[in-house]
Amino acid sequence: MMFDVGDIVQIYAPTAGKNKYHLCVCCANVDGVEKFLFINSGSGYKADFVVKDGEIDGLPKSPTGDSIISCSIVVRHNQQQLKLYKAKKLSVIKTTTAKKLILFISESNALPLRQREEIKLSLEKLVGDRKK
Repeated sequence: MMFDVGDIVQIYAPTAGKNKYHLCVCCANVDGVEKFLFINSGSGYKADFVVKDGEIDGLPKSPTGDSIISCSIVVRHNQQQLKLYKAKKLSVIKTTTAKKLILFISESNALPLRQREEIKLSLEKLVGDRKK
């Protein structure tokens, strides 16, 4: 069960007892581990990239009218965990949203430089591949 960069993925979170949403930012073909950014409702942190309801297909409506992509932690899941937590692809990030996210990550320092660069390169490749 491999996902592609840009996939919006639903993953059951046993600690929360419900499904949570994530943006795939690095594929398992690199090191056997998929890497994601959390998508959540609401905001409140400087490292939260805010998107309006409907900007990311497949997400339920947020009580606040906004969702956020948290750019302060990278969530890692191996293939066994993704299967166990019934991960499934819901949609793919829109090109316009991906471009805005690239700029946001470029200006944020919440993640270590190496992680920011890895995410930016993955998203830039996604955007570039869509132009072909």
